[in-house]
Amino acid sequence: MLKLTYSRLLQLIESIFYPFQLNYNFLNIRIEPALDYFVEMTAVLPNELLISQQARDLGNQLIKEMNINRSYGMANFLGVNTCYDNHQAVLIWTFQLLEREPALNELAEIKKYFLLIFPDSVYQLA
Repeated sequence: MLKLTYSRLLQLIESIFYPFQLNYNFLNIRIEPALDYFVEMTAVLPNELLISQQARDLGNQLIKEMNINRSYGMANFLGVNTCYDNHQAVLIWTFQLLEREPALNELAEIKKYFLLIFPDSVYQLA
């Protein structure tokens, strides 16, 4: 795991702005408190998804009801970044769906949208 320290973050910022001879402090703001908070949050919550509690609850219910394993492969179908495992992809997709369709609040409705995404060829009979 990559550990991002405060000094390394400052070096990264300077390496971005230096070639352009820009002053990253041109707004006369202090970036240190924000950087400290960023470093602290990435250390505490390295894998935490920033989604609403409603999306998390409905997504976890969908994962449980559909018996979705944690492996990889669903992200392509769901239209989310392929770096996410199946659980994370479902949670992100649920959050995005609720953002687009705020009236959705029932698991049955979300499940219908979910099942429409996948072609019949991916279903396996148990």
